[in-house]
Amino acid sequence: MNNISKLLSSLISIQSTKIENEKDFDYLKHYLNQNKIKTEIFCDTHSIYNLYGEYIGDERRKNEIDLMFLGHLDVVPSGDLKSWHFNPFEMTIRDAVIYGRGAVDMKSSIATFIEALISYIYNNENSIKQKNIAIAITGDEETTSFGAKALEKYLVDKNKTIRQILIGEPTSDKSFGDSIKNGRRGSANFDLIIYGIQGHVAYPEKSNNPINSAIKIANDLISLKLDNGNDFFSPSHLEITSIDANNKVKNLIPSSISIEFNIRYNNLHNLKSLESLIHKMIQSNITNNYELKNISNSESFLSQPNAFSQNLKKIIEKHCQCETKYSTSGGTSDGRFFYKIAPIIEFGPMNDTAHKVNENISMQDLNKLYEIYYDLIQNLD
Repeated sequence: MNNISKLLSSLISIQSTKIENEKDFDYLKHYLNQNKIKTEIFCDTHSIYNLYGEYIGDERRKNEIDLMFLGHLDVVPSGDLKSWHFNPFEMTIRDAVIYGRGAVDMKSSIATFIEALISYIYNNENSIKQKNIAIAITGDEETTSFGAKALEKYLVDKNKTIRQILIGEPTSDKSFGDSIKNGRRGSANFDLIIYGIQGHVAYPEKSNNPINSAIKIANDLISLKLDNGNDFFSPSHLEITSIDANNKVKNLIPSSISIEFNIRYNNLHNLKSLESLIHKMIQSNITNNYELKNISNSESFLSQPNAFSQNLKKIIEKHCQCETKYSTSGGTSDGRFFYKIAPIIEFGPMNDTAHKVNENISMQDLNKLYEIYYDLIQNLD
């Protein structure tokens, strides 16, 4: 555990909501290279730095990667420092619990997978059958995700064939090991602007109040039933997040009003079908001019259970003495950019303190996570 703690401590000390400095990867790059994992740091067109490393045990098929671990080194802001028990960017251990920003999301997963891979390398040096394992770390998953897009292009340009992708997101919900993700819902953000005619409230007949139309549309959006879900996904859900006429005057009918809403949707829909559905609903209810902007690129994806994910499930259940279930709940991940490249499965720590102050992981869970990752690599077909 000493090596994991040292590596995790180094990762937690990186203070950045985006990895925009190559030096943030210096320790990790040196450590991986030192342990037979060749790495490359590359910068995308948006000045986000990303890391790709490989251990090639079988040179005859060096472009075929048996397993790629995908993680992100960036974190969300620390929030109110006064609410933290300890410095969020200095790993602190109290009562067998590790505190620090990124301890859960997702630097523990990165540290344990790296140590599991290094252990595999040195424990199997004389093995006849060697595996090819990659580690990919993006720098802006929590914000713009430009790094994931650049990594996808990097893999395509390098002609890499990926058999399976494991993402270290914190997927455990009620107890460690109870959930693995084999898909994610899509996320669509819409900005609807409804136009009217500005005027004096005393002469409404000379104006067209867009708020009246907005109320109709908002009620329809709230009551909209998109689907009943399916075997892998819960029903799609729409939530209004803002209604704003930007009107500070009491006696003025505004010229326009905006409604912002988000749809978390399953694989029964896509961005185009949702946009078409919203257009039809608007046009059937109002005659106002309007604009509907879709400002999202996050489609849903699903990886059907396969030999890899079933093996991971068995390994987790062995170490955690629990029932592990497949799930597609929660937010989005970098997996949405890679599901066309290879099947994706996500597994990592408890998610109850992710993005919160005093983010933490128990030493026991950290140790189990390492053992699970090691067994997974060791028993990879």
